[in-house]
Amino acid sequence: MAKALAARLIELKAEKQFLKWDEVALLFRASSGFPSYEEAFEEAGIPFVTVAGKGFYDRPEIRDLINILRAVADPMDDLAFAGLLRSPAFGLSDAALYLLNQTGQPYWTALQNDASALSSADLVSVRRAREICANLIPMVDRIPVGELLKLVVDTLDYRSLLATADNKGGEPAGKVLGGRLWRNVDKLLLDARKTGQVSVRTFLDTLETLNDAGAREGEAPAEADGSAVLMTIHKSKGLEYPVVVLADAGRTRRGPSENVYLFNELGVTFKMERSPMLYKLAKELDVDQEKCEDLRLLYVALTRAKSKLLISAHCMPNEKAGIALNQWAKELVSATGVATQEIAKAAGKPFESPLEIEYPLRFWCALKDNPILMPDLPDPERKPIPINNQIALYQPIGGFLAVSSEVDISQGWQITQQKGNIPGTILGKIVHKAIQRWLFPDDPRLTAMLETESYSAGLVTSEQRREVTERATELLNRLQAHTLWKEINLAQERYSELPYSYLINDTVENRVIDLLYRDAGGWHIIDFKTDPIHSFAQKEHLIQEYAPQVGKYKAFVESKLGISMSGQLCFLDDQGEVSVVDV
Repeated sequence: MAKALAARLIELKAEKQFLKWDEVALLFRASSGFPSYEEAFEEAGIPFVTVAGKGFYDRPEIRDLINILRAVADPMDDLAFAGLLRSPAFGLSDAALYLLNQTGQPYWTALQNDASALSSADLVSVRRAREICANLIPMVDRIPVGELLKLVVDTLDYRSLLATADNKGGEPAGKVLGGRLWRNVDKLLLDARKTGQVSVRTFLDTLETLNDAGAREGEAPAEADGSAVLMTIHKSKGLEYPVVVLADAGRTRRGPSENVYLFNELGVTFKMERSPMLYKLAKELDVDQEKCEDLRLLYVALTRAKSKLLISAHCMPNEKAGIALNQWAKELVSATGVATQEIAKAAGKPFESPLEIEYPLRFWCALKDNPILMPDLPDPERKPIPINNQIALYQPIGGFLAVSSEVDISQGWQITQQKGNIPGTILGKIVHKAIQRWLFPDDPRLTAMLETESYSAGLVTSEQRREVTERATELLNRLQAHTLWKEINLAQERYSELPYSYLINDTVENRVIDLLYRDAGGWHIIDFKTDPIHSFAQKEHLIQEYAPQVGKYKAFVESKLGISMSGQLCFLDDQGEVSVVDV
């Protein structure tokens, strides 16, 4: 039924009865009718948008990729990381996940430890996950999200995984289903590239907003002539389309089976073994109201069409050499006065009603012995998606800028000293990590993040980790109470830990900008410092030391964006307070 409709729509478009797919709307009594039509449109290559119901970003292959992206963006997100390990990309067993969870550490931290207790197959998966994630995590927020996603797909050899997916249609793996899944991945890469986002968090927030809005794209590739719309009749109120399809018109409605009825005129009445007359009357009134509501809903659907109306319904041959229809389809065909035997005799060809009406009325009936075949539509040629840097800060101009991917995240030493001897560089790194993720003491995720970063920094005793956690929390609390935090939190755009490589006198200089944000007043660069300041003279010395570097940040970003911006040093421990110095 759905495939026959897709074939008919393709014919109508070829005949130029409509020019763009966004002129077509499919209306359904309930969203549960969407799936078969979505699948048929996907196979036919018809682009569509489903208003409510299952959408593009809920597809398993897309959901897996987004979850992997979420996990590498925040390795301390245990739920996302468990999904990454359990996904087809790594295939860790439930037993292995349980053993890793028993360590009491986040999964990413547990992967760094001895995993010899796992089975040989799980051990291979753990090593692979550890190696791949170690290469991907440093690239987060350093390259555009579109490029990062492409790196994920290529590193995991994700297309090969999709090619081995089960094919319910019985076709060879990768020919039908695999090809469609590949196109979905290409579409996700294209969507990510179009956003121009570098911040993974911002990109994921954008996807959540799309899902919350209730309109989600279908799997079919985006086309210049828009997308057909699938929606319930209720959502179509007040809208009109050149071509409207009343889809699933033979859907059977449930009959009333209430045990209790409540009417203003009759009061409350209950179903009993021998129901009273009042209950029977209430039931008749309810049935009558349901019929009226049903006809009103049908009227809404039929009057959404501007120029062409199609009605799609399932039918079965009956003993009278005709076809058996249900619900709206039966009522509408009966209203035309056309015998179903005449429709069945057409054997899959158009049958035009002899009725003399203003507009032609045609019927198509695709029975099992004479189906309407889907046109032979080759899969669209898949072309590699060029991943270009999207934000001006990352655009290589005349070889001037190159994003560095040489990041050493290995940790070959541990801090074994006792309390009071933790290097300030460790505290600085941990505080910068929290600011990068924009996690502060009112966020329950902060504690786990600080604990994990303490482990990663080599703090082996609980006393050392507690000390650095308390100190970091104190500095973050102090920053959150400052007006600067409020300005940044309300910023229109915010980018943290932005790395760049600067070629000067044949020497590559690698730098990382702590924070770049934009508000109503323009762009601003903030360089956070955790040095403990005990005197005014010490502060002046630190300003002299750090200010030139902020000046370089400003000059570099201004040369790329072509606009002026402010630069500031933010000292988080200036004699127990936060102080901000303009540079």
